[in-house]
Amino acid sequence: MGREHIRKHRNPKEASECIAYLEKHLTTVGFLGHGGGVYLRSVREEVEFNTQARAQHLQVVPVSYWSEDTIYYPILDRAKPIDTVVIERGNAAFPLVKACFADLRRAHNVGLVYGDRWPNNILVSDNRVWNIDFDVAYEGPYTRELEVAEAIYYIASRSQGKLTEERLLQLIGQPWFELQMMQTFLSGHHIIQAD
Repeated sequence: MGREHIRKHRNPKEASECIAYLEKHLTTVGFLGHGGGVYLRSVREEVEFNTQARAQHLQVVPVSYWSEDTIYYPILDRAKPIDTVVIERGNAAFPLVKACFADLRRAHNVGLVYGDRWPNNILVSDNRVWNIDFDVAYEGPYTRELEVAEAIYYIASRSQGKLTEERLLQLIGQPWFELQMMQTFLSGHHIIQAD
């Protein structure tokens, strides 16, 4: 076996705590109030989702192998969260940020929503963007808007001023999502940070 990243799934107590946190968070963001829902995928469901995304040629880290409670991923050489890359490279990271949102667009166009897009789940390795960790799943009419709002919020807020939300929207280009609803969820993320 090569070097691998191991991700164990949560035990029932951890899963219950995670869902309680996510429900509180997503209520504040406004997602649950607009008909959204959240759940945790089982290991099997996460592997199936990963396989489906790979079949669509999306930028997801492939599963090496898995067991009932653990998923093994290959370790990507020199992988860093996307916000770290933005801090380090500044404007030179913009093509990677555009690639991140282009991949989200492709995923959404084939009906897939990764869920939980914060920087630790969006990695850069060898100048390619990779998505990983699909245990959190969203459902409802505005899943795309939530996922885009998460990615914008976390990349901008953690980039130490290198990339603003406004600049991210410019890099995204023509929205494929309902812009007003995405902005509602983005505003909700700012409420959470203020608390």
